[in-house]
Amino acid sequence: RAGNPATYELEVRASPGNVSSVEHILYSEGEDRRETNYLVAVKLGPNSTPQQIELGLAAVDTSLNSVRVCDFSDTEQLAHLEAVLVQVGPREVLLPQSDHAVVKKIRETVERNRILVTQRPTKDFSPLSEPEVARLVAPKECQEPVRACPLASGALHCVTEYLGLQEGAMLHVEVLVQGETMRLDPRAVAGLNLLPNPG
Repeated sequence: RAGNPATYELEVRASPGNVSSVEHILYSEGEDRRETNYLVAVKLGPNSTPQQIELGLAAVDTSLNSVRVCDFSDTEQLAHLEAVLVQVGPREVLLPQSDHAVVKKIRETVERNRILVTQRPTKDFSPLSEPEVARLVAPKECQEPVRACPLASGALHCVTEYLGLQEGAMLHVEVLVQGETMRLDPRAVAGLNLLPNPG
């Protein structure tokens, strides 16, 4: 009718790193999904200098209930960060809203790798408390990786806020070891005949 404004209601929220709410639309029921869909957050350490950059990284895949965390030092070229991004293969990276020169450089590195950057308030990057870790991690799962990586704990807090993960998320936590594995996309796996043909 003329004169009546349309009203809209948000039913589903999704982004490249958070497709869990629309997976049923993206992937047909019988289709076997072999790709991971990690959402990564990167936190800059407060004692970082241009020559010695301290970073914490948390990668979460909600379809696998998997969390990978690590704290590491990097140089001004951010080679270690770029290697981790290639290894994990995220579709989206969360960064703090900041005018800090290193955060800008991280953003450029992520965008150069053709990954979407989403900026979040810096308060979202505060470390998780012990009760918060206990509520997010599966009961029999070791919580030590999150405790051992304080910067990654802050990055994990940002991801859980962004995804709206609540109590009982039943996440499985592991330390992300740099350079331990190589990520192959589905086309490379098919081209190399690494897995048997389905069916």
